[in-house]
Amino acid sequence: MSIKRFYPISRLLLGMVLAISLFSCVKDQNFHSNEEVEMYKLSDLDLVQPVAMDAIETAAAEMSYALSSTIDKAGVKEAIEYCNLSANDLIKTIAEDYGVEIKRTSLKLRNHSNKPSKDEKLILDFYAKQESLGKACKGEMSKVDGIYKYYHPIYVSENCTQCHGIAGESLHKKAAKKLAELYLNDHAQDYHTGDLRGMWVVTFTK
Repeated sequence: MSIKRFYPISRLLLGMVLAISLFSCVKDQNFHSNEEVEMYKLSDLDLVQPVAMDAIETAAAEMSYALSSTIDKAGVKEAIEYCNLSANDLIKTIAEDYGVEIKRTSLKLRNHSNKPSKDEKLILDFYAKQESLGKACKGEMSKVDGIYKYYHPIYVSENCTQCHGIAGESLHKKAAKKLAELYLNDHAQDYHTGDLRGMWVVTFTK
């Protein structure tokens, strides 16, 4: 498995890449300018990453909105129940819109169905090492069995500590009790704002 780091490219550049690629497809197949040859050589990573980030940002925004709305209307305990029952369905719907699979995973699991695969564990271990060195974690890409996967770190926001914080402090007793009811062997507590929580994984199945 090869893992490469890369950085976001602008939507304008992505549009230019796609436009030139499409234009080259309809030209005479016997003609290839130097520009076209370079376009054919462009790494798939430059095209995959913006889609992955767009999917992640959409999923994160919709999750945040749904949980914040539930907290405002009904409280943290009800938001925990919503997350338990509906969060994965919400993410699955967004993933289908993008033609990918979207997953959240961590070294400290709450929902053990989100257990990391072998390649995901490698990235999580790498992120943990970066965190221990005081280095920011960035997007990573790998190709596993011919399928591209994009990984992106999840950091704990202040709102996250209401469900993932320290019992008796940011994590209130009612929330802790509800978590104990819904999740056996929960390891996703005792986080502070800014801690590395885990990561998003986007798999390009098509």
